[in-house]
Amino acid sequence: MLNRRQFLLGVGGGTVLLGMGAGCSRPAKPATFIANPEEHWANSICQLCPSACGLKVRLANGHPVTVSGNPLHPVNRGGLCARGAASLQLYYDPDRLSGPIVRRQGLLGGWGPLAWSEGISALSEHIAKASARGRGRVAVIRGDNRDLTSQLLGRLVRASGSSWVVDSKSPGERAMERVLERMHGRGGPVVYDLAGTDFLLSLHSDILDSAAQTMSLQRAFAEMRSSGAYFVHAGPRMGITGAKADAWLPARPGSAGVLALGVAHMLIKEGYERADFLRDHCRGFDDWTDEAGVHHEGARSWILREFSPTRVAEHSGVEMDDIIRISRQFGASKRPLALGPVGAAVTVAPFDMMAVHVLNAVAGGIDVPGGVLIARGTPFAALDEPEKMEPGVIDSVPADAGVEEFADWVLGSNNPPIEVCVIHDADPVFSSENGERVAEALRKIPFVLSTSAVMNDTAENADVVLPGSLWIEKRCDATGMDGKAYPLVSLSVAAARPRADTRNIADVTIEVARGLVPKVKALFPWSGYDELIEARAKALYAAGVGDTFAESHMSVWTQLLARGGWRSPSYDSPRSLLASMERKGGWSDPAYYHGEWRRIAPHAGHRVDLEAGRFLASGVSASLPDTAGHEELMLNVYSEISLQTGENGSLPYLQDSASPLSQAGWTLSAELNAETAAELGIAHGSPIEISSAQGVIKAVAVLSACVRPDVVAVHTGGGRSAGGRYAAGIGANPFVLSPSFSHEVRSAASAEERAVMVSVQPERRA
Repeated sequence: MLNRRQFLLGVGGGTVLLGMGAGCSRPAKPATFIANPEEHWANSICQLCPSACGLKVRLANGHPVTVSGNPLHPVNRGGLCARGAASLQLYYDPDRLSGPIVRRQGLLGGWGPLAWSEGISALSEHIAKASARGRGRVAVIRGDNRDLTSQLLGRLVRASGSSWVVDSKSPGERAMERVLERMHGRGGPVVYDLAGTDFLLSLHSDILDSAAQTMSLQRAFAEMRSSGAYFVHAGPRMGITGAKADAWLPARPGSAGVLALGVAHMLIKEGYERADFLRDHCRGFDDWTDEAGVHHEGARSWILREFSPTRVAEHSGVEMDDIIRISRQFGASKRPLALGPVGAAVTVAPFDMMAVHVLNAVAGGIDVPGGVLIARGTPFAALDEPEKMEPGVIDSVPADAGVEEFADWVLGSNNPPIEVCVIHDADPVFSSENGERVAEALRKIPFVLSTSAVMNDTAENADVVLPGSLWIEKRCDATGMDGKAYPLVSLSVAAARPRADTRNIADVTIEVARGLVPKVKALFPWSGYDELIEARAKALYAAGVGDTFAESHMSVWTQLLARGGWRSPSYDSPRSLLASMERKGGWSDPAYYHGEWRRIAPHAGHRVDLEAGRFLASGVSASLPDTAGHEELMLNVYSEISLQTGENGSLPYLQDSASPLSQAGWTLSAELNAETAAELGIAHGSPIEISSAQGVIKAVAVLSACVRPDVVAVHTGGGRSAGGRYAAGIGANPFVLSPSFSHEVRSAASAEERAVMVSVQPERRA
C-alpha cells in the first residue's frame, strides 16, 4: 500500500499507475516534475474581487503549485480569503477554453475554432462600421475600471464616439455614487475607516458576507475588533456578520434607511448631534428662509417629524426599546460609524445609502478618523476619463449607467442602436438581478464579443469569444486603495505560462485601436501593454509621492516623512521604480490628509449638502407587507462569499466548503426560522420549493433561530447554465424569483414594491 507522499513522488516510475489499474500500455515516465523540482516564487494579483489582493505563487519547474498572500501588500498583508486560496484551480480548470471560438450554425455545439488574427480583424471591422454610421453604437461591459485593460477598453469605446462604458459595480457601490454626486458634488470611491471607529452600526451591511472588497473589509474589521470597538448588526438574518456582532437586531428587508434616520432622530432629540461639524461642514440641516422670503425645511425638522422611534419600529420590525438603546450608545461614542447595505446582492435604493450618510453627518463621522473617508486617487488620471478625451459622445446615456440600464436601452429600441458590445471580466447574464433581460438585449446586438477564459452564461450569448489570459499567466496591474483610503497601484509579472491559446486583452485592445481611423489610433500611442506600464511608472516617478510596498512599520515611516515634507524613496529612476514594484508587488502613498474639503465636497461651498440628499428620499413608507400566518415570506437574497468568482465558474474547493453556517455544499440552501418551518411542515435538510409569481427554485432547508420568522434567506452563486462541470446546473439562481422590469422602475420603487413575496413548501415528489 502506497502512502500519499510515495504516490505524489511517483516512486517506481509507472508502477503506480499500473498497480492502480489505469490500464497503461507502457510504463509511465518517472514524475521528475515533483521529485526534482526547481522552485521559485513570483508575485501576482488576485482578480476575483475588487480588493485585488497581492499573491505569491510558488512554482515547481515552472508549474504553479501553491498560492499564498503577499505579506507586503497593504490590502491583505499576507492573508487570503477562501477564493484567493482556491484561485489556482482556475489555472488548471479542465473546462477552460483552449483558444478563440466563433458561433457557427450547423456545427456540433454551435461553436467552431477561430484564429486570433480573424477575431481581432472581426472586432476592428465591426467597430469601424458602427462608428462610421454614427455615435453611441459601441459598448463595453466590464468588471470595473481599476486595471489598465478595462480602462483601455473604455478608451476604445469613447474614442469610437460612444459613452456606453458600463461597469459591473455592486448595488451598494452604485447607490453610494449617486449619493456622493448629490450630496458632495463628486464621485467615489469611499472608504469606511473600520479600524478607527469605537462603535460600528451595521445597517444591512453584511460586510463579512460580502463578495466585494472582501479582504479590505475583513482586515479592517479585525483591527476594529482587536481595539475593543462595539459592534451592532441589523438585518433580516444574522449571517457571518451578525454572528461576529455584540448585538443583532432582526430588521425587515429594505429597512436600512429608515433605521438610520430613526437613530439620527434620537441623536438630534437627545442632543448627541455634532453641532460644530454640522455648522462648519454641512448645509441644509437647519430651517432657513431664502432671499425671496420663502421658508425651507431643513433635514433636522424632516427627521424629527418623519422618523420617530414608534414609526421606525413599525417599519423595521426592530423593537422600539432596542432602537432607543442603540441610538444612545451610538451617540455617546467618540468615533461612531454607520454602514449601509454595501454588501447587498440586490438593488439598493439610493435612499438607504443617503440615510446612512446623513446619519454619519449628524454624528460628525465624515472625513474624520474612524469615519467615512473620501479616497484620493493615484497621481495619474484613468485612461478612459471622458474629459481627457473629448470624444463628443451622445448626451442621452446616463453617466452611471449599469448593465440594467444598458439592457433597457437596447430592448427599448432606442436610437442610436448598439451594434457592437465587448464584455470583459464580467458575467452580467448570471450576476444581474435582471439576467434574462440582459441576455435578451445581447441577443439583439449584431456583434457581441466576450473575453472570458471559460464559457460562462454571458459568453453563451456572444458571437465570438477571445479568451484572455488569467492574471497568473500575464503581466497585470490594479489600481485601488487600502482600508485607510491610501491610493495604491499593484503590479505583477507573468508568474506562469499560459495553459491555452490566450492573450493579454490589453495588447489585443491596443492592436484593434491602432487599426482604426487616425483619430482613434492617435489615442493609443503605445506599442503594447509593456510600454503602457513603463509610461505609468514614469508618471508615478514624476509625481514624487509614495513608495513601493514595504512592511507595515516602513509604511508608517514613509507616512511620517511625507507629513513632514521629507521623502526618501527606495528607487532613483522610473526604471528602478518599475523593477521595485514588480519585486515587491506595487506602489502606495500611505498618507491621508483630513480637512481637504475642496476635494471632499467640490460644490455647495465645500459642504455636504443635506438638502440634496432629501431628493433621494423616495421609497419611504410606514410599513412592509403583512406576512401573518406565514402564507408568504419575504425573500432575502444575500451573497455567498465563497461562490462569487466574477466571470469565472465556481471552483470545486469552494463548492465543497460552501456556506460556513449551513455546511451544505454543491447545492442551494435556504435559511428558515425554525418556528416558521415547523408551521410549514419542513424539517432541517429536507428539499423544498420556493415559488413566486415569476418562477420556482428548489433548495435544501436550513433551520435556524438566526433569521426573521417572516423571511426566507437564499444565497447567490448557484444556478449557472454554463461555466464548466463545477458550475453548470449546480444549485439555483434566486434572481429568477424577482420580477423583471426596468432598472429605473426598480431603483425608484418603495420598500413594499421591491419586496419579493414567495411561498415555501416541501418539494413535491413526482
